[in-house]
Amino acid sequence: MFKNVLILILVLVACRSAFAELHDPTMPDNLPQILTVEPTGISSPLKLNAIWISATSRRAVINGVTVKSGQTLTDGSRVIKIHPHYVLIRNNTDSKKLFLVPSVKNQVK
Repeated sequence: MFKNVLILILVLVACRSAFAELHDPTMPDNLPQILTVEPTGISSPLKLNAIWISATSRRAVINGVTVKSGQTLTDGSRVIKIHPHYVLIRNNTDSKKLFLVPSVKNQVK
């Protein structure tokens, strides 16, 4: 019994090392590894993704994060009010409206 268990463990270890050496045959071997580095200190522009308004609460999704009125965003801005088509935010003394759909600046003629 012990001999059978030992053989099974050795077979599994051998199979695991054989599978670990497999690589994608469509990938060239001479390509360097690509490193991705996240920039630090650079904040992404705020983008309004969604607005939820119910009888009891108002919530918005900004840059993938669900927020409500009064919450502070990652860039230090504060959510002032959530309207049906836009969200009003304030950063220090500047106020800004984030719209769901960008407004059209030029009329089509």
